[in-house]
Amino acid sequence: MRLLHVDRLDFTEFQDDQRPPYVAASHRWLSSRETTFQDVRDWRNTNGGGYQKVKAVAAYVREHLAPIKWLWVDTCCINKDSAAELSEAINSMFDWYQEAELCLAYLADVEMAGDGSSFEMSKWFKRGWTLQELLAPRMVLFVTKEWHAA
Repeated sequence: MRLLHVDRLDFTEFQDDQRPPYVAASHRWLSSRETTFQDVRDWRNTNGGGYQKVKAVAAYVREHLAPIKWLWVDTCCINKDSAAELSEAINSMFDWYQEAELCLAYLADVEMAGDGSSFEMSKWFKRGWTLQELLAPRMVLFVTKEWHAA
């Protein structure tokens, strides 16, 4: 499993029996380009919305979820150019969410914390992966567009 260090924004590979505590990020993919494994590895496209979202998730973990130092984000922790890695990742995702200390669900379309109707109508709940990301983790923490606990 490849994890992203929240301070350095670089990757480290871990065997299943050696992985440290980590947060799994859950989000809706942007209509524009998401940050890829290659983007993070090569420090490219760092001004794009996908990369900025990854940086914001890492900052949230640093500021609110210390002492956790590791993050798993599907868009960049999986090398989708490798068919074998992508296949293994799809088959392992439930386990990765289940093993996370928590799942941080970013609701980009919820403006304010405590807005129940906006929360209930979030497009996050209409994605194909939502069920496993609700069931697998021990805890799911929802955050708003401005990174406030929902």
